[in-house]
Amino acid sequence: MLRPVLVSIPDCPTSRSQALAATGNSNGESALKMTRDEALAQAGELADQGRYEEALISLTLAEQVSALDPHLQRLKARVLRSLGRINDALIADFAGLAYQGGTPTLHAQLGSLCLRLGDTARAVSSFETALSLDPDDVTIRQQLVSAFNIIGDKKNVLQHQREIYQRQCVVIEPCENPVRRVLIPAVHGLGNVPLEA
Repeated sequence: MLRPVLVSIPDCPTSRSQALAATGNSNGESALKMTRDEALAQAGELADQGRYEEALISLTLAEQVSALDPHLQRLKARVLRSLGRINDALIADFAGLAYQGGTPTLHAQLGSLCLRLGDTARAVSSFETALSLDPDDVTIRQQLVSAFNIIGDKKNVLQHQREIYQRQCVVIEPCENPVRRVLIPAVHGLGNVPLEA
């Protein structure tokens, strides 16, 4: 038998009513708090029954307690793929890998993926996690600056750029000026282009 999962429902009336309806509880007062394992079991059971929307709601609620759980992220990816939300599923799959591996590189790659797919808030969170694991990695900090630029957070852009300038001498910044490419012919005997033609 399925038991309701209510961990902490956001104040948004729509998500609250959806979550309560999905768990079969109309008022929420007798909602039962479940452990992470029970929530995952319930979501897996709902997914196996093809009730993907309900499984996603259960996973979203469970994520509020244990967001960094690799198993939860992989199950979420499976549910999202079944719902046709391929980009979200890709992010959840990669999040599972990052949370399992726990390396700064995996978290930075998750941030890059999120940034490319338009989930800037999650990208910032992933880059910040990567920086907490390796605060000296200038490349991750540059990616975080790019994410802050996208959301228009100039204060954080300046703060992290100062950090970058303190840690390295050469910084490659985006430039909006046109770039000209020049072909320099190789001098006979000095270049790598043969003159036979």
